[in-house]
Amino acid sequence: MVGFLLLSHGDLSKGILSTCDCIIGIPEKTKTITLAIEDNISQFETQIKEAIDELDDGDGVLVMVDVLGGTPCNQCSALLKEKKIELLTGMNFPMIVAAYECRMQGNDLQTIKNYCVKWAKEGIVSVREKLHLESL
Repeated sequence: MVGFLLLSHGDLSKGILSTCDCIIGIPEKTKTITLAIEDNISQFETQIKEAIDELDDGDGVLVMVDVLGGTPCNQCSALLKEKKIELLTGMNFPMIVAAYECRMQGNDLQTIKNYCVKWAKEGIVSVREKLHLESL
């Protein structure tokens, strides 16, 4: 089963997982790691590696981070050549729900990654435009 690792600056990843718990429950084989201003980057890197190793049972790990170019993203980018991971930036709630749903259907890491990208993008909607309402 593909593991999920959510990484963020501050408590964003914990907050998204808490929202999941309210709506769909917390997906199994899911971990969050947060980065605070005072945290040691070397320890953060070690935590990421340990979490990936713990979550990967051979099917790989989908790592979702808050922002491209941030420390969580950069630390994981360095692992793309040595660990069986896929890395997505712009983590949002629709992405997490899509990952959970797609994994429950027995899909592999690549399929889950592609499905998440699709739903993360489609989860950003202007409600005014969707309802065809004019601006005030």
